[in-house]
Amino acid sequence: MGWRFLEALKLALLEAADARRQLDDYKLQAQRLAAERERAARERLAKGLLPVLENFRKAIEFAEGERDPEALREGLRMIWEDALAKLESLGIREIAPELGEEFDPKTMEAVELVEGGEEGRVARLISPGFSLDGKVLKPARVAVYGKKD
Repeated sequence: MGWRFLEALKLALLEAADARRQLDDYKLQAQRLAAERERAARERLAKGLLPVLENFRKAIEFAEGERDPEALREGLRMIWEDALAKLESLGIREIAPELGEEFDPKTMEAVELVEGGEEGRVARLISPGFSLDGKVLKPARVAVYGKKD
């Protein structure tokens, strides 16, 4: 082996080591960026939900002294709508099937069977579900028309 070969090998090893350092630096930068994006997403969620929590606190204080159930119901409905709006601003959508809608096992969970209506149709919404960018986070819980065995 000549010295030219050894010099070329040494140069190749130095270039490989430099490429490895650059790759490690890139990985570290990508990890930092992902962590920052996650923190920013949590911050947006917190900023959106903190006013909702404050409104719930106010509703509890109001309920302790109030004897008008309709006013309390209206206040809670307003808080619910505010929370939904905050979630929608983050790309989270409510799944709330209507009465008579066809049961969709991709977005709904049947938790009760009810006789009397068109089989395979929603009889009642028990609790709404939620999706994020089309991915179901929580299916809507529904009662479905069907025959009981």
